[in-house]
Amino acid sequence: MQTSDTAGHHDTREYQTPPQHGLHQISPPIVSVTYSTEQNRSGWRAAVAVAWGKCQVTYIWIDGSGEGLRNKTRTLDEEPQSIADIPEWNFDGSSTAQSKGSNSDMYLLPVRMFRDPFTMDPNKLVLCEVLKYDRVPAESNHRTSCKKVMEAAEEHCVWFGMEQEYTLLGMDGYPYCWPKSGFPRPQGPYYCAVGADNVYGRDIVECHYKACLYAGVKICGD
Repeated sequence: MQTSDTAGHHDTREYQTPPQHGLHQISPPIVSVTYSTEQNRSGWRAAVAVAWGKCQVTYIWIDGSGEGLRNKTRTLDEEPQSIADIPEWNFDGSSTAQSKGSNSDMYLLPVRMFRDPFTMDPNKLVLCEVLKYDRVPAESNHRTSCKKVMEAAEEHCVWFGMEQEYTLLGMDGYPYCWPKSGFPRPQGPYYCAVGADNVYGRDIVECHYKACLYAGVKICGD
């Protein structure tokens, strides 16, 4: 495969082409892209081809703030089939406000695996619990106490209903498409709305929805 840069020079290096059954999994544009990423799509495909045969697993955890997310990616030789195939990992807790400089090693304990909607199959996103150097749950690890409660009530059929809401902010910190010198109209027209004058950023919302379905996150509607 040949690639060329903007100066007209050609790169004649050969890249191994991945099996055809995998290409269609890379192609669907389920995430928003910018003009620059569109321009680099051919180079990105070449990089995917070079990495073919490996699996990238992104470990995700909550940091010391109790709200912020952190992640790091590990390469596996084979696609994991279950959470049991994901090894524990570690990180420096002094850099995430989860430990002091001494004994700063923290453990990442994988607890839930999803398909990765950003880098596509066979890559995975893995949600993790955080344990301290002595295997005690970190202060921001609330899943441990929740798990104990759920195990105590396992004979009951417990239902949860969660409504996820979020606000899109522009690079200037203001809500996306918020009037720069005033306020928008009252709430009425925007709820479950249609039309370019009522709904802003719908492409992001739709991509988010599809990405969750691809990953295997259970969503009943939006």
